[in-house]
Amino acid sequence: MPRSSSREPVSRTDATAWRRSPYTLGIMIKKPYPPPESLKRRLTVAEAEGEMAARSAEYGIPLSPHWLERWNVFKSEVEAQDELWYFEYFPEPMTGGAGYCRVRNGVAVASIATMRA
Repeated sequence: MPRSSSREPVSRTDATAWRRSPYTLGIMIKKPYPPPESLKRRLTVAEAEGEMAARSAEYGIPLSPHWLERWNVFKSEVEAQDELWYFEYFPEPMTGGAGYCRVRNGVAVASIATMRA
């Protein structure tokens, strides 16, 4: 039986978005999250990967294959007009997170968390 078109994912990011909670570590989402005021700095994919490698080495913990798979999907969907931003969003104690997001025309179109509160 075919799936309902309302549940049919358009891309791999969409498929992840409707199957998983956006509040799970490392899950990509397609809603406007994080809010614009939480964007801290713009960077390239190479700079983001350098930061992740440095943090991994600093803490002595390798990046998980599961997270790296999600990162590879996330970066493969970057379009020419997209900007990559690092964000930190902690609206209240014990809420929010940090990570990377793709911004298109001033709106976050997808994000991937590196830390959850």
